[in-house]
Amino acid sequence: MENFGMFTTEGNKRVASITSWHKKAGSSWEKVARSLEMLGKVKEFEEATDTVVRDLVFEAVIEKEIN
Repeated sequence: MENFGMFTTEGNKRVASITSWHKKAGSSWEKVARSLEMLGKVKEFEEATDTVVRDLVFEAVIEKEIN
């Protein structure tokens, strides 16, 4: 499993799921960011909107577009 900078394994799983779904759907960054914001509203996953998490997710989503 990829590490997205979340504090817990479950958090990384959730972000990995969001990232995977949006990569397959070809979503815009705005939609991906909104999903992270929604996840960040859950107390256990508040760090989903931290810069490090967003940067790692952005890289993972953009990687698909480049390759």
